[in-house]
Amino acid sequence: MMMSAGLSIQRLEQLCEVLYTSANENERKEAEAQLLLLQSSTQYIPDLLRIFEQSRSSYALLIAGTSLSWLVTTNWNKIGVEERLELRLLVMSYLAARGPGLADFVATSLVKLVVRVTKLGWFDGSRHRDIVDEALKLYNTSADHCGLALQLLGALVEEFNATSARGDARSLTQQRKCAVGFRDASLLATVQIAQSTLSRLQTREGLGALSRAQEDRIAEHALKLLATCLNFDFIGTNADESSDDVGTIQLPSGWRPIAHDPILLAALFDFFQRSDPPRSSSAMQSLVLLSSVRRSLFVNEAERARFLNQLMRGIRDILASRSGLQHEENYHEFCRLLGRLKSNYQLSELVNADVYAEWLELAAGFTTTSFDQWQWSRNSIHYLLTLWGRLVAAVPYAHRAQASPPAASSNGAAVSSSPGAAASSPQQPDAAAADHVRLLEQCVLKVGRKYIESMLLSVHLVDAAEGSLDDPLDDEGALKEQLERLPVLCRFRYQDVAQFVLEAFDATTARYRDALGGAA
Repeated sequence: MMMSAGLSIQRLEQLCEVLYTSANENERKEAEAQLLLLQSSTQYIPDLLRIFEQSRSSYALLIAGTSLSWLVTTNWNKIGVEERLELRLLVMSYLAARGPGLADFVATSLVKLVVRVTKLGWFDGSRHRDIVDEALKLYNTSADHCGLALQLLGALVEEFNATSARGDARSLTQQRKCAVGFRDASLLATVQIAQSTLSRLQTREGLGALSRAQEDRIAEHALKLLATCLNFDFIGTNADESSDDVGTIQLPSGWRPIAHDPILLAALFDFFQRSDPPRSSSAMQSLVLLSSVRRSLFVNEAERARFLNQLMRGIRDILASRSGLQHEENYHEFCRLLGRLKSNYQLSELVNADVYAEWLELAAGFTTTSFDQWQWSRNSIHYLLTLWGRLVAAVPYAHRAQASPPAASSNGAAVSSSPGAAASSPQQPDAAAADHVRLLEQCVLKVGRKYIESMLLSVHLVDAAEGSLDDPLDDEGALKEQLERLPVLCRFRYQDVAQFVLEAFDATTARYRDALGGAA
């Protein structure tokens, strides 16, 4: 059958094959020019839909999906309300019927088409806002459909969280209105699907018999969906989540059961340690985000302390076993978690955690190892320096918190459990504060000396590598970030660090003089 663009299905399939597989550049350009005609007008929408019915070529299906996405984005107001809905329902039906058998790039293209139509038509009527229920039906169809449904939901959240799309002429205000509407109507139900899926994978209940490939695919999309939901722009700030300047994550109050779920937190640590990227790195991204939820989301300080204890125990276990850290993306995300931890919790809260001392010593060992392996960890070093800089900067405030007076009773008198408690209790916080400061001083001295030592050693390693290693001292941006944090550490044990620097300087000067003498 001939299409209105003057192409038969067979000819279109041939052009798609040439476009994606030909080694001849001129042939590819000629094929692309003919295929781009399908994106020039909405009159070609029926032709593109016909491809789904009559073609089994993955490349032809990809062209159909991407062309339809472009046409609905750039010509939305020219398409009738019913036609928009019919288009989405048709593609959803196609995914339900053939989705698990499609090539990944085809499924991704069709998923993007569905979520684009859903976002653009969000205020057309309630049928477009039923997308999560439709995805849930797909989720419950089979194990293969489950992974596809999770992929669709993840793309849906990303689409609504995006501030713009190529070809979309709507204003930022209109796009934000869509995002808020989706947030209020569907985002909680979406993240609950991710939460329940991960819990089922942990308990091995409710998902039936799964092959290893099916389990990995479901876990990958569920973990990515969870991280995408947690990273949603809840209050319209459009902050860069990878930035150090990000503050707390402003989860709505209705998300409290998810943010404080100890089973979910344990599952994320487990996925990180026993799986490979991208599953493990997505799990760590969620842990980074959960560690930064707003303080007011906790009912009381005891609940917050329980959450912090579990979080620090999980970090302690990773530091002790180094599980999962052999992958660079995991390593980077883990360093981000360490750097983010102090930004959202006071030092006094960390000190009160039951694993604080062990955590601190392990973190110091991990940091010094990272400095030794700067060739591999150079993009993560500033997160580690941020952690230690913030710990040191918070010491005066921790002293005040530890030395605060006992709570007063209703008549203004200090509360004590025994006649001698009033006399002894003021000394106990001081002693505890002194102990943790001494431990911190030891760790910080070790960290500061190792950083300086590793950077000095890098000069010899880079020179010996004869161009095969990038010089960390030539990276002005990264070096500036690191050196901005280093003085805070050095001042904490100024005399010891100064002595170390002078000794290193003297030794280097002596070697330089020897080299000059040998050259002479």
